[in-house]
Amino acid sequence: MVQAMLSKYFQESDVLTESRVEHTRDLHTLQAYLLHYESLLHGFQLSVSFIKKTPNPVMESQDICDEQRSTSNELMQKECDNLLSKIDRIEKRQEMLSRQLKNIIDIALASDIRDSASMRQVPHFLKPTRRTRY
Repeated sequence: MVQAMLSKYFQESDVLTESRVEHTRDLHTLQAYLLHYESLLHGFQLSVSFIKKTPNPVMESQDICDEQRSTSNELMQKECDNLLSKIDRIEKRQEMLSRQLKNIIDIALASDIRDSASMRQVPHFLKPTRRTRY
């Protein structure tokens, strides 16, 4: 989702040629989404790690044989390991998107700074002024 939004709205050439306030707001909104997404991933990782480490109390019942208990524990460990590896892959992707977003924000800020510096060099009599109609 975030990568699609980045590629759709904030192509580097677009940010270099246009510096609009809407872009800045949208960039910061995307940054907030990425931070929220990061915290959700961390919480999910903690939950899966807890499930992996904590024995299932149902498996301690007298009604369950050792073979079922062993199979269930192996399956639980395997699934938790799979989930943790997928979470790790998603976290790396999120970090890459965060770096891309930071680069785009830096480009936009550099463009704004360059534009404002070039406007300061324009002589006063050439700068646009507001005219009021009477």
